[in-house]
Amino acid sequence: MTDTITACRGCEKAALHPGAACTKHGTPAPAVALPIAPVTDAPNLDDELEKLVDWLGQQTWSEFALSLHTFYHERGFLSAKQQAAAESMRAKVIARQKLATKPDETVPLEIPKGVHRNADGEIVKVYATQAGHLATKLLTERVALEGSEWEFVYTGKTKLAGLSPDTLLPMDEARKFGRLTSSCVNCLRPLSDERSLAAGYGPKCARRHGWWYPNLAEATEIIAREGLKMLEGSAS
Repeated sequence: MTDTITACRGCEKAALHPGAACTKHGTPAPAVALPIAPVTDAPNLDDELEKLVDWLGQQTWSEFALSLHTFYHERGFLSAKQQAAAESMRAKVIARQKLATKPDETVPLEIPKGVHRNADGEIVKVYATQAGHLATKLLTERVALEGSEWEFVYTGKTKLAGLSPDTLLPMDEARKFGRLTSSCVNCLRPLSDERSLAAGYGPKCARRHGWWYPNLAEATEIIAREGLKMLEGSAS
């Protein structure tokens, strides 16, 4: 389809006002027929607005989004300011959703939870946070007036590098720590039960890590042979 438009702005104005003359061409104003290509790629703004409003109606957690949804269906439009706010809100929500579903590439998934010894010789405990991410605590000796105490200090993800199933603390090292400190390397509870004292860790930690745990006769013999002393409290 071809529409007729004038090549001169003065002629255009004259065509809009009957009896008016173009200062350049006089009256009648000559016209030049130029083809106008139909616009096919332009987005349908009404459809885009409808999609935005539908999205607002799905955000049941937001009173603001629902208020805009209601406003549009009652009035039939959104102001430029309202539409801009809605589009900004949608962009932020989508960005948060993408971030939440993005896998944590900094933490190898093959690192098992438990007590590890890293390349620096440090004992590190790996555990899962409430959000499902892996984090670490570093075994640290705290010196007090009564003597030294052991505690796990939060270190976030900083100690995860280099850990793997191969770095899990072996049973022999766990036993050695228990003999030296009279506490379990995994839970740091004192070893007062005869079997826990002989093993170097408690029964629950033994089951959790697949470590050997003595029966009462074995424990009695080990304690007598090695001169181990009982402490108050219990390990599990």
